[in-house]
Amino acid sequence: ACEVAALSAFAAEQTASPVGGVIFDQDISFCCEPKSGRDQVLMLLSKYDSVLEAMSGKGKTKKGSDLERALKCASMILKKRALVLVISDFRTTGYEKSLALLGSKHDVVAVCVTDPSDLELPDVGSIPFIDMESGFTQRLPTNSVAFRRSWRDSCRQRIERWQNICYRRGVIPLEISTEDDSALRLNQFFSLREGQ
Repeated sequence: ACEVAALSAFAAEQTASPVGGVIFDQDISFCCEPKSGRDQVLMLLSKYDSVLEAMSGKGKTKKGSDLERALKCASMILKKRALVLVISDFRTTGYEKSLALLGSKHDVVAVCVTDPSDLELPDVGSIPFIDMESGFTQRLPTNSVAFRRSWRDSCRQRIERWQNICYRRGVIPLEISTEDDSALRLNQFFSLREGQ
């Protein structure tokens, strides 16, 4: 997510476009209006670095995320029509109306960050899984064919629901895997959009 955000900020700088940001977890940890220039991009990159530090366990982390609040914050700080990238795993609820409002006023691309393990689990026996946001721990039977099939089907259904939410709200969905070359995926996506 940070890589996609950083690449987007650099791209905005190259085209002299203003760039801003809302960084959130359970709360809004950072919010700034769009501005142009290298200083703005470097300031945003320093904020992304803080996010990575928190994720590595060095900083204080909070549980859960409030996507709805982040979308409302973005709506409040944007005065002119803008291209908005919403970068999240979208594993939350209650954000649909705020996404629709943002999508009605701006060109919104919902970037869903996924991981191959979201779809396919290796057969490694019964192992503990920890939800990093809630801290909830549960042993899951990865050696069960039925469990792995259910895991895969659940992931596919979640992605389909997210895509349908986006389409119904006038938002463009873009799925990027942690194994993808983010720069290449973004370049392909925006090149296709320009060609339409």
